Amino acid sequence: MLVVALLLSSCARKGPEPASPQTGGPRSGGEYVIGLEDAWSLDPATWGNQGPMRNIFNGLLRYTADGKQLEGDLAEDWSVSPDGKTYTFKLRQGVKFHNGRELVADDVKYSIERVLNPKTKSDGAFAFADVVGAQEFNQGKAKEVSGIQVGDPHTVQITLKEPLAIFPYFLAMNFGYVVPREAAEQYGDNFARHPVGTGPFKFEEWKEGEYIKLVKNPDYFEKGLPYLDSLVYRIIPDSATLAMQFEAGQIHEMYPIPDSVFQRVVSSGKYQILEQSRPDVFGLAMNVRKKPFDDVRVRRAIAYAINREKVVQVLFSGGRARPALGPIPPGLLGYDPQIKAIGYDPERAKQLLADAGYSKGLECELWTLSRDSEKRFAEFIASQLAEVGIKVQIRLMQTGAFFDAVSRGDAGLFWWGWTADYADPDTFMYSLFNSANWGINNPCFYKNPRVDELTSQARHIMDQARREAMYKEAAQIVVDEAPWAFIYHTTAFWAVNPGVRGADAQLHVYGYLSRARTWLEK
Repeated sequence: MLVVALLLSSCARKGPEPASPQTGGPRSGGEYVIGLEDAWSLDPATWGNQGPMRNIFNGLLRYTADGKQLEGDLAEDWSVSPDGKTYTFKLRQGVKFHNGRELVADDVKYSIERVLNPKTKSDGAFAFADVVGAQEFNQGKAKEVSGIQVGDPHTVQITLKEPLAIFPYFLAMNFGYVVPREAAEQYGDNFARHPVGTGPFKFEEWKEGEYIKLVKNPDYFEKGLPYLDSLVYRIIPDSATLAMQFEAGQIHEMYPIPDSVFQRVVSSGKYQILEQSRPDVFGLAMNVRKKPFDDVRVRRAIAYAINREKVVQVLFSGGRARPALGPIPPGLLGYDPQIKAIGYDPERAKQLLADAGYSKGLECELWTLSRDSEKRFAEFIASQLAEVGIKVQIRLMQTGAFFDAVSRGDAGLFWWGWTADYADPDTFMYSLFNSANWGINNPCFYKNPRVDELTSQARHIMDQARREAMYKEAAQIVVDEAPWAFIYHTTAFWAVNPGVRGADAQLHVYGYLSRARTWLEK
């Protein structure tokens, strides 16, 4: 079996230790309750609710439990041709969908074509755009994708136009989950509320604004799993209510842990605390087409004005973040601890502003979300910018309006962040800084011909050493030109009630939790 090695931070645990097999081992039964901020879609062709979807569906590949490798999921074995273009997957035999029908290779072909079909309105067509014939199918010029060939009921080949180093990661995303044609066509757009997959749990009920309930799949292909009888995702939009229900034992885990209760929960010693470095980056983004941010001296001045260590110390106490040096977070290929970062230097910031014609300072708006955490961040950053003569007026916006405005290019200076969709620097460097992605992915409308060249080529090169060098060069250019002031990377904390076992069995950073190995002591 071919596996892809990844570089990731490890998971840590604090609090009560789980029971060992010697003290009882896994028990079957029980209902596990999880808080969910909102629910909108369980269709894997969309950016829907990832947690429930991970328990309903499977893809050809998945991340290992420690998040350090890719392994077969529905694929029992897989290989790549010497030219790096053709992937051959051998499917597990005897896998059944929740409707009782056995999965076959045609289902893999159908599921990918469904994502590519414009009628599906999928968010994931990009993942399969490099498959031979994908463009013709997407444009209605072909009835099927010629690069997906079904050999026998348990063999499928996918051929790419050219090698794509990140392609295996796409198959482990929700867009690679396999669905049965008959159910997808029966429900149409309502498949998002009537999902049918092959996962450890089956969809049972979605009560609007209250909960989503999944029940145990007795025919799950991993024998003996899952342990739980059911999963309930309780809709809890308010973080204070989430904390109250968790501490009252009404839900089994809390993620994220609200700022208001973080110290109390983490230091109480009552709960299992799971900790995981996140592949993300947050900071201040600037639209390089808008004045005064079209001047690199202004952008660098803003970057020099921010004391990252103080931001982390004040806003993210308890180890919830660390200062960022550049766009690629630690643990990913291309991360460079020796990068020439823009550090805190208020005098240098003032000089750059004067050089740009703002010796008396400047005034601008800082756009951000109206949530408490982003508001506190904006207020703190505004106080630091004020020290170098940049007077900021904070503009708070609702989520939808904010993202719409940013993608249109209306915002000049704005809070922004990005979390990896897959375990490769491509998800940062190509998505955020290649000019092909101007808009919601490249909200700075940044364009540099060398960065375009490096990030476009690196995704098609299989030599990891060459790729690493290319990403390091591109990252340094981006830091120097400062379309973002990179400020921090986060660490995620989960709080889990002590009677839960195996909550971290598949805790990793590039996906969501399968609850197949979670069980309750009583």
